[in-house]
Amino acid sequence: MKKEINHILFCLCSIKHFFFWQKIMKWLKTLKIEGFQCEYKTFLALLIIIASIHIPKVYSQTIYIIDSTFFQKTDKFYYIKDSTSINNYHYIDTSILGFQNSLPIYFNGQIGTAQPDYLLENKDFEIGSRILNIYFPDEINKNNVPLWRTKSFFSKLEGIAGSKDEQHFRALFSSPIKKYSQINFYLRRSTNTGFYQNQKGSVTNFFTDYHYFVKKRFSLDASIILNYIKHQENGGITKDTLSYNDLFLDKILIPVSLSNAKKNYQSHLFHTQLNYLINQHNAFSLSADVERKIFQYQDDFPMSGYYSFMFLDTLKTNDSLHSLKIDIPLSYTFRHRNTYAKISYRFQQNYIHLFADTSIQNHIIELTGETFFKLFKHLKITHTRDIQYIFYGTQKDNYLIKFTFNVKAHLFQLDGLFAAAKQSPTFQQNYWYSNHFIWFNRFKEISTQYLSFETSYHSWINLAYHFFHHNNYIYFIDNYPQQYSNDLFIHQLKLSIDKVFLKHLGIKADYYYQWKSSHVIALPEHFVKADVYYQGRWFKKSLLVNTGTQIILSPNYFDTYQYNPATSVYSVMSNSFQAGNFPQLAFYFSGRIKPVNFFIRMDYLLSGLISQPYYYLPSYMMPDRSFRMGISWMFFD
Repeated sequence: MKKEINHILFCLCSIKHFFFWQKIMKWLKTLKIEGFQCEYKTFLALLIIIASIHIPKVYSQTIYIIDSTFFQKTDKFYYIKDSTSINNYHYIDTSILGFQNSLPIYFNGQIGTAQPDYLLENKDFEIGSRILNIYFPDEINKNNVPLWRTKSFFSKLEGIAGSKDEQHFRALFSSPIKKYSQINFYLRRSTNTGFYQNQKGSVTNFFTDYHYFVKKRFSLDASIILNYIKHQENGGITKDTLSYNDLFLDKILIPVSLSNAKKNYQSHLFHTQLNYLINQHNAFSLSADVERKIFQYQDDFPMSGYYSFMFLDTLKTNDSLHSLKIDIPLSYTFRHRNTYAKISYRFQQNYIHLFADTSIQNHIIELTGETFFKLFKHLKITHTRDIQYIFYGTQKDNYLIKFTFNVKAHLFQLDGLFAAAKQSPTFQQNYWYSNHFIWFNRFKEISTQYLSFETSYHSWINLAYHFFHHNNYIYFIDNYPQQYSNDLFIHQLKLSIDKVFLKHLGIKADYYYQWKSSHVIALPEHFVKADVYYQGRWFKKSLLVNTGTQIILSPNYFDTYQYNPATSVYSVMSNSFQAGNFPQLAFYFSGRIKPVNFFIRMDYLLSGLISQPYYYLPSYMMPDRSFRMGISWMFFD
């Protein structure tokens, strides 16, 4: 009875506040403030949002609540920390929206292909020998693998199917073995034939990890990461964009530029680390990383007219790049109270074959540290630092300086990061030898300063700011690399909201604002991805329903990149081509019954309904209206 009375009082207070704000709005309208007549509704919406902050928090029921200590992030100093110091507890995303939005945005409309970095997600601060990372949305590496330590057995199975033979399967298993071991396993398999000719693609990701820890002396970590990405290259449609008549045709009938070209990418990484604990405050570690990468491009008809030059073979293109990279670090770790520090020497060797053999060797010294402490009762601060320097080798004098901090106080959290790096150009930027493109450059080293702040309150609102300063920035223009002689400045502001208002109205939105000082990089100035949905419990509260709409939009036109299938790079154009101002609209019905999530959705609803093509790149159109459904099942022991 008490619960019902409180609910009635809450509703009455909400009604009272509504009429209060309505009276204020009527009074403001009588003042006849210039410009207010057309914007008072927007102002009222802002007032309601501000007022809702003071309403008691309504927890989103889209999260499947489990033990808060079930998942724990891996800790780089776990082997020397005591059990009370390791408390990196972590919630995985079990929400319905998190499941159906877990696939990346493919800005060229094709799964498994290289993607333009329109939202600055691919941040590369690696020093030494580097290969250009072009498959970052679909490739897993040691920095983004789904790796945790769990209290007991956990598994998650996900399946998604859609139009044009679109299929996605993901499996994740994690389990401790007896008392001292843990094993993890992850598999993803995705395929799609595409809406246009020659758009078939497939992605296979595999990851496994074994962790063995005996507190007295030894600990061992070993992992294997495999990526296999295959896709066809059609060079886009023969025109820059679709004509009015083409909008309403079956897209398989529209001619494309390449008829028999394909790309194959593989990456294999083996990592192992052995730690020996001398005493409670000192330890030695020996690691080994072996990484192999293969890029292959084949075209049975290189004389189709798509490329201007044929340097090696006019009958068939068979370009390839092979890389074998070995890193062997030897480390000493020590602890003093709440401070942990590691000093490492790392030997790096990279063998690269691109028409000819290249050998790159570096000797690196690295200092890594972490400090955590408490101020007052609820204020927790964690500070990390990472300094790397190449004192001898091919990329001598490359360096990386990186500092981070994390501040937690009640419902408030602040994260900061500063990084300064001096990097040598990637191998492909300096040297490329293939059937259609040849260049040999001696670019200067690149200097980068990066600053980031991210703050969140009550876990439902998040504000992030990112600043980039590049000197000697390397970019591609009209398919060839160039070095920018001036300083390049980039600012990015991101606002994220994830909250359920009035128990049933949910909003999950990400807004990006980006500013650049030069045309050498292509970025949309404004970009929005938002979900507005209804949430409720049906059938005696056994079924959680989540139904609504999603919109993805770049409201302003912006200069785009162009894509080169032979090199898989995105370059700006001397003759600009613009895209944007087309809403990507989707409608979905989703739900959850305990640990089972499911969804049914329609994407690209406006495709073919309005007389405007939808694209982010010249000649590469986004898909037609499509159907997609999926189910996810979690198992806890």
